Amino acid sequence: MAKVHSLKNAKAVRRYRLIPYDDLANVLRDEGEAFLEGPFRRQTVWKAARKLESMLGKKIRTETALLRFPGEQEVLEGYSFVVEGSEAARSQSQKETS
Repeated sequence: MAKVHSLKNAKAVRRYRLIPYDDLANVLRDEGEAFLEGPFRRQTVWKAARKLESMLGKKIRTETALLRFPGEQEVLEGYSFVVEGSEAARSQSQKETS
């Protein structure tokens, strides 16, 4: 059962405000692809991609993704952000066609 909390002595923060846009932009600028961990809604991720597009001046593609580090069993769920036309986007499209 869900719990109800009063906001009298607290402040609610919208999830889209928790996205580290500067960090995402830096990784996308340097590597062309970034992973954002977390249970975000598709609409929130779509809006984040549009904001990153305006920050970087390039088209950003998003998709749901799982991240697994080599040698570990744990898998992280989240979203992948890819700069269109980057090397990361080209290598990912080649993997999809193979």
